[in-house]
Amino acid sequence: MPAMMARGIEVVILDPVNSRALGPSVKAAHAAGVPVVAYDRLAEGPISGYVSFDNEQIGRIQGEALLEAVGDKADDGQLVWLSGFADNLNWAARSKAARAVLDGKAQIGKE
Repeated sequence: MPAMMARGIEVVILDPVNSRALGPSVKAAHAAGVPVVAYDRLAEGPISGYVSFDNEQIGRIQGEALLEAVGDKADDGQLVWLSGFADNLNWAARSKAARAVLDGKAQIGKE
């Protein structure tokens, strides 16, 4: 990010995979007067804004889509549930909402 700031960027929009590692760059951008907007995941440091979406609604949609895709076979077998990283709070909300849709309608055999 320092090279981009040297070229005169006016704003940074991040979707940080590792928010801790980006902390120094976020601080440097802030010190240089460059606003930083975090998208989907919070970034460590003085961000100017955060933009996201309704993770629970996305989880419900994912659960409903899975039930629709497997149709009447949902209760015939077991599904493998691939969750995301345990420290990703967005995924935790999506997973919980999807599981609420699936509970009683599909069997999660392996997670």
